[in-house]
Amino acid sequence: MKRKIKMGMAGGGPGSVIGAVHRAAARLDGKIDLIGGAFSRDRDKTLAQGSELFLPEYRCYRSYDEMMEFENELPPEERIDCITIVAPDAIHYDIATKALKSGFHVICEKPMALSLEDARALADQVRESGLIFALACNYNGYSMLRQARAMIQDGEIGEITSVTVEYPQGRLDGAAENLVEYVTGHPITEVCADLLAAESRILSPGDNILTRFANGARGVLTGVRRENDLFLRIDGTLGTLEWRLASPDSLTVKRDGQPLQVFCRHQETVPAATSRTPAGYPEGFLEAFANVYTRFAEAVWAHVDGDRKFVPDFPNAADGFRGVAFVEAIVKSAGGDRKWTSLDS
Repeated sequence: MKRKIKMGMAGGGPGSVIGAVHRAAARLDGKIDLIGGAFSRDRDKTLAQGSELFLPEYRCYRSYDEMMEFENELPPEERIDCITIVAPDAIHYDIATKALKSGFHVICEKPMALSLEDARALADQVRESGLIFALACNYNGYSMLRQARAMIQDGEIGEITSVTVEYPQGRLDGAAENLVEYVTGHPITEVCADLLAAESRILSPGDNILTRFANGARGVLTGVRRENDLFLRIDGTLGTLEWRLASPDSLTVKRDGQPLQVFCRHQETVPAATSRTPAGYPEGFLEAFANVYTRFAEAVWAHVDGDRKFVPDFPNAADGFRGVAFVEAIVKSAGGDRKWTSLDS
């Protein structure tokens, strides 16, 4: 299959920041075209968004149900291949289940569902459908986090003993869990949470969530007031890795008995497969999202070609389920008497 992936969008109408981010990321590498969407429940807003994107009016739908029904009536070479879900959280599950049932691949903003029951059902549906599902957690799209993961897999800092995350205040959606599990390769098994607003699922400055990992490592996730300045430190028996979202092209490495090292994107020792610009020109949020979209496009091509050897490298429905389970365990821990709470997996 050597053609662009045709994408439809659910949500992301006028004023939607995340909708604009997804559209920019999808087109960055030239592998995906947005050709239609149900951008809002308000017909006028959908038409306004479609006009801004130079889409034909007949491809600007009144609802996501109408989009799926109309697209499925088109010849295969004309219909959309996938649907990106950037609608309000409460309807992610409904859109995703209907899209999969209609035969469309899915890219879904987090969380993919609001309840553990729905998340499990959606993960099962994805597995049974054989379709491609990507969860829009973009941390694994950052080159230096991929570098950190490779160094951990190669044993360069030894066995992981502790993980520290400083996470910006805001909603709990499983992104932090996906980050640490992706980089370390170790699943979180238990949490112990102390939150100011557990029921509202908000991480506030000063909130702390202790974590235990399957390999015996311990960790802590702390809410901070700095705008999107996420910080990650991973300690091992032989050294430490540190990464900060505010300077995403750098990875600090501290090894026992050696000088501190700073790895930068595009150094000879750092794979450049996820990079686009020369050394010294910063990359960040949009490029990381684009890496998810590009890997998703490659997965769809492999699916159509029947390539069973292709291994997708982006967060999937199983990761989405674990994110929901992580948040559920935090809420239970913070609001209950039994503080250490297992993730329901």
